[in-house]
Amino acid sequence: MTTNERPGYELLEKGHLVLFAMQFALVGSILARDGVDGLRGGIVGFLAVTVFVFIMNRRLARDDGNRRATRWIVAWRMGVLAALAVGTLLVAFDQSRPTGAPESVRQLPFMMLWVVICLKGAAVGKLKPGGLLGLRVYWTLRSHLAWDKAHRTLGRILFGGGLIGLAASTVLPPPTSLALLVLLVATGVIVALAESWQVWRSDPERAS
Repeated sequence: MTTNERPGYELLEKGHLVLFAMQFALVGSILARDGVDGLRGGIVGFLAVTVFVFIMNRRLARDDGNRRATRWIVAWRMGVLAALAVGTLLVAFDQSRPTGAPESVRQLPFMMLWVVICLKGAAVGKLKPGGLLGLRVYWTLRSHLAWDKAHRTLGRILFGGGLIGLAASTVLPPPTSLALLVLLVATGVIVALAESWQVWRSDPERAS
């Protein structure tokens, strides 16, 4: 399965190419003006994450297991791409102003991350058991009921928490917003795994 046969993934790939062009142009501009020392402003980190996400999206485009969740997965990944684009633009904005970007502008990437969490919450409940994406632990891989419970629980927590976090991110300092996001994801994973383990223990059709 190629990206040309999956229109959503083809659009993602084109979006990545545009973002790569932006990032490499920014790297070139920084190097020409400030040398290697100028790369300490975060663009290298954004570029590394963009490469990682690009590779993961290529793998997903070849995975036929989650066709029913394709729309949500593509939307979720588009959100990631948009967050990276906003972050890249913020670095460019910082580089162009001696005083850096104002606080309201710095909040934008974190607001985008909360949007990504909401989209991820909407997508994970539709993931096919045993697929490339998901909570792949011993009991979820041996029981369809446990897999379903884990991902529906995680989806509800991420979607609901993401909506609250998105609203709160407009007034929270970026470090606090990021800390709450990490806490939400960690809590969602722990609760989902705990509840799915209980389901696995009582599933008569679980694999040994």
